[in-house]
Amino acid sequence: MIKIKHCFLCENINLNKIFSAIDYIATKEKFDILECPKCEIRITSPLPKKNQLKKYYESKNYRPHKKKTYSLIDLLYNIIRKYMFFKKRKLIEKHSHLKKGKILDIGCGTGEFASFMKNSGWDVVCVDSSNEARSIAMQRFNLKVLNIDQFFDLKNIRFDVITMWHTLEHVDKPIEYINKVNKILNDDGKFIFAVPNYESFDSKFFGKYWAANDVPRHLYHYSKKSVKKILKKSNLLVSNIIGLPFDAYYVSYLSSRYKKTSLLNSLLVGFISNFKAKYTNNMYSSLIYISKKNMIERE
Repeated sequence: MIKIKHCFLCENINLNKIFSAIDYIATKEKFDILECPKCEIRITSPLPKKNQLKKYYESKNYRPHKKKTYSLIDLLYNIIRKYMFFKKRKLIEKHSHLKKGKILDIGCGTGEFASFMKNSGWDVVCVDSSNEARSIAMQRFNLKVLNIDQFFDLKNIRFDVITMWHTLEHVDKPIEYINKVNKILNDDGKFIFAVPNYESFDSKFFGKYWAANDVPRHLYHYSKKSVKKILKKSNLLVSNIIGLPFDAYYVSYLSSRYKKTSLLNSLLVGFISNFKAKYTNNMYSSLIYISKKNMIERE
């Protein structure tokens, strides 16, 4: 394990402990969540080393890598996910001004969204760190799926759109990933990604029980300010921010289970979180960031 001693964004050594959170999915181990007061990035501490990460993803309770669904919640999760594929495609088409193009999906999991985009006419390449997930994506959907080393070795190729759906919080070196994104993104391309937002009402309500803490799989935890700072380091700009209302209900449902409160409570918290976000501050449980290259600074 790697104990965090400074902020990777600004090198600040004065980090504040927010609370300790439990790995509810795999091991029941405790991890601290630290915050840099200067750039607002939150960091899980200690961070697992690469050779230690696998055990935290192997649990049958880790939904993104599930092959089949059994419970009502699993069924609802997949229905909403398929609906969101259409919403994401429309968002991509709107902001890229393309109906077809080259898209790279980083953190594709078992490939459902990438397959949807492929069937919609896009030229799709995927990336995932999990051998099992890559195998499923290739066998089930006949996708081209790269491992992490192959992603960083990409040369002489550019993409119109690069997506990371709830992946940036999982990667060990986010700046290196975003630097690579900048290098392989077309000058007028869009980098579109979603991350949990710890400034949301449901995050503040549940605190250490908030399911989107998801330690230690979520290595980093983002606010709007920290996202903008990390993009700026890679010469990218945020052009739009969009909320994901469904996430508040699902995350609140899981958080209520961890806190041992009722389903009604989770629905109420999800509703309040979305209401406050929509009518006050846009601080949804999860946020989609539309970003692009900062061409002015490049010139």
